[in-house]
Amino acid sequence: MPSVFADEWRDCLRAHYMHVVRTQDTVTLKSLLSVMHEAGFGEDELRALQVRATMHVDEIGADFVPDLEILQTAADNPPTAPATPPEPAPPKEGPTQLSLF
Repeated sequence: MPSVFADEWRDCLRAHYMHVVRTQDTVTLKSLLSVMHEAGFGEDELRALQVRATMHVDEIGADFVPDLEILQTAADNPPTAPATPPEPAPPKEGPTQLSLF
């Protein structure tokens, strides 16, 4: 059974990861990535967090150097939509309404 604090823990990891990316703390990033992978974060989610962390120029340092490879990887692997939309569920059978007229 997962902890009742699992969602808060994952939110904390997301925020910490974004801070580490913004500050370009490569020492912390190595160990943090290990923890995040153990917590179930996939590469797609980490890539999205990295983009979110660096998309606001006012929140990063003047000496920040963006990782353009991450954007190229995202462009090369766009999310896929389902091939066909799901079929609607059949209507539930229930009591029929009687008309008074």
